[in-house]
Amino acid sequence: MDFRDSWKRAAAALPALAALVFLLVLPAAGARGDVLAGADSAVATPGLEGFTSPVPILPTVGLWVDGSARIGYAKKSGVVLWWGLEPPAPGAGAVDWRRVTFRIRAEAFRPDGKRAARQEDLIEPLHSDGATERGGFPTPIDLVLAPGRYRLHLEAYPLISAQNAGLDSVPHGRADVEMVVPEMSVGSQGWRVSDILFLGTLRKWEPGAAPQRTWYDWVGHPNVSRVFAADTASAYAGFEVLRSSEVVPRCGPGRCRIVITVRDATGGVVQQELRAVPEAGSLQAYVVRFRPGELGPGEYAAEIEIFEGSELQATTRRGFRVIAAGR
Repeated sequence: MDFRDSWKRAAAALPALAALVFLLVLPAAGARGDVLAGADSAVATPGLEGFTSPVPILPTVGLWVDGSARIGYAKKSGVVLWWGLEPPAPGAGAVDWRRVTFRIRAEAFRPDGKRAARQEDLIEPLHSDGATERGGFPTPIDLVLAPGRYRLHLEAYPLISAQNAGLDSVPHGRADVEMVVPEMSVGSQGWRVSDILFLGTLRKWEPGAAPQRTWYDWVGHPNVSRVFAADTASAYAGFEVLRSSEVVPRCGPGRCRIVITVRDATGGVVQQELRAVPEAGSLQAYVVRFRPGELGPGEYAAEIEIFEGSELQATTRRGFRVIAAGR
């Protein structure tokens, strides 16, 4: 399968997506991992397919982590963890944390305590080597995992002395998140929807890039905290829908559809629209442009529902926040 074709179709459709639309995805059923933050640590309750809320793993410096279930390429699915720097909390010292190198680490443990996956990285400050930019945040860590329940252990700390940071001690963030990785491989039957990724910018396709890349690898700058200022002129949201192969066609003209609904804090509908489903046996990437300023400050949630006729086949949901400009 060549994923570039899907992205070319999605990119070509961007001008038509200038209307205010927000697409978000959440797990098909049940509650998701909800993080309770401490000073520089967090503990999460069990959930499904990603994080309910981003993890403030280093709130003193403004470092967040957001986890999403992703559609895999073989028998295994997995999780992509995006790490991003936001404005730090008061008392974070005089240092510009964007110019500091960080060590980040993610480990996945099975219920029996055995480690299933481990990834770590050294994130150097953003720098340019001519045509491309390297280093810096946001940055992803991918964990390839078989479907099942896991405890994710996350760690992050800056490589700087307390004296240079203007702090009493160097912050060291830790978080544990219990989550379930669903069956979301390309061999899955029926419909599958990936989690949403919020984007501040959208990077063009790079010549010579591997064809199997999906929007997890293709995006520019994800908004890891899922918080948008009310004066944000434009932002993007991306997700994927996987439709399995069908011996007998199940979707005639207009029979199958994707319904996107955005609700405010009271559950009221503020946006709704329809989208066409992917072709049978294919994975389709969806990219949508939206304007947070037109929603106004507040808490929002969005639902994606896939229907065959009147029967609901898959649904997903995730929240986001719009805050007053200048906060």
